[in-house]
Amino acid sequence: MNLKYISNLLLIGAFASFVGLTCYHTQITDTEQFSFYENRNLALPPTYTKDAFWTGTYCAEWETYLKEHIAEREWMLEQYALVSQNILKKPVIGNTLESSDGKKLLPLLSFNQENNQDVHDLTQEMASRLSTLNDAVNRYGGTFLYVGIPEQNVYFEQDYPFFTGNPKASYQMMQSTFFHGLYEHGISFLDMGQVFDDMGHPDWIYNTTDHHYNYYGAFYTYQAIMQTINQGREQNLPVLTDSDLDFQTLPNPFMGSRNRKRFGQFTNEDVLVIGVPKQSIPFQRYIMGNEADATLYDIPKNPNAWVTYDCYNGGNRAECIIETNRKELPTLLLFGDSFTNPLETLLYTGFDKSIYVDLRETNYLTQGILAYVQQYHPDYVICVRNSNQYLDLNGNGMITYEVPSAVTKQ
Repeated sequence: MNLKYISNLLLIGAFASFVGLTCYHTQITDTEQFSFYENRNLALPPTYTKDAFWTGTYCAEWETYLKEHIAEREWMLEQYALVSQNILKKPVIGNTLESSDGKKLLPLLSFNQENNQDVHDLTQEMASRLSTLNDAVNRYGGTFLYVGIPEQNVYFEQDYPFFTGNPKASYQMMQSTFFHGLYEHGISFLDMGQVFDDMGHPDWIYNTTDHHYNYYGAFYTYQAIMQTINQGREQNLPVLTDSDLDFQTLPNPFMGSRNRKRFGQFTNEDVLVIGVPKQSIPFQRYIMGNEADATLYDIPKNPNAWVTYDCYNGGNRAECIIETNRKELPTLLLFGDSFTNPLETLLYTGFDKSIYVDLRETNYLTQGILAYVQQYHPDYVICVRNSNQYLDLNGNGMITYEVPSAVTKQ
């Protein structure tokens, strides 16, 4: 036997052993049902039916199940991301790329110029829907406000690597058309991109590895919302200042949504901050009509456990109502995407009742946003959407009485 033959045998044996051990440790009845990194439910064991067997879908579903439940799957994905990032130096991993300064993760985007007519048509449809909501609120004397927030990739658009192009021109055209459409329909709006620019466009109000702003960005958005509301009132609602809050940095490592796509392998200094009012305001909290713990932060007991943006009021909720039993204050109805989550920990302090709704959670909703307006007649109705969602007619763009039929996750 020559050395090459022996080497080949050893290689084949090692590979066969690896495959065999992996199969041996893969449990057919694996109880793991959720992937933390991928933030999704894993495939369930397929149910046998005669039709599924003869059409081949039964075996195909078993293949999917076994791939998603193979032993040490997440560890192997971590190693793949680590090698791709640090050894192979791939520019794009998990549909994310590093910013030109190497400190941020940004999504890979297509920077093709948006079709002006498509943007105009979508703007008119979205503005028309919001106008229906605005009219419904105005009829009983309420106030509607649309709040637009730049998404992280838009806020850091200048940091895209040279080889990807720059989304600035396309985004500015879309935003200008959209906000002009709101103006034409008589809809009050607050452009937080302009507010942040007036602050000097600070880096520190956004996460570097997550598509949201951080708690400081949410805090300044909250203040801008309250100041806008107070401009139309004879008596100002209470507004928290930074001296009214105890800003606390959690010891837990923070897992940003972009770093999740790299299985936590991108080194960064992001942390998760919460704000606790120094003067406590007692409240009751209800999730889908059921009383829940009077807490606004879902913090892991283990200080070494990962913490995500879902820490803020438990993440996306179909419906959350907070009552502070201060009848002299107005009622708020807030709906929008996950950028509302940290806002929810702040806005309740200025209202008697705060109703928080996410129209994307159709599996749990019992009615659409117009039905909420009709039921509660809230004094203030606020829609919060990030810049990537301005023209999205699904989810929180569905202005109806019924539960929206389409779902978008953000």
